[in-house]
Amino acid sequence: MSKRKKKGGEVQPDKLITLATATLNLITALILLLEKLKS
Repeated sequence: MSKRKKKGGEVQPDKLITLATATLNLITALILLLEKLKS
């Protein structure tokens, strides 16, 4: 964890991780839903 706080156009890594996790969760949910609909 760096102590530098830049308020520019930079995206914080933790925000990117949160976004990626949310996207993966959404994709997983969609896949599970499709599998349920198929059966």
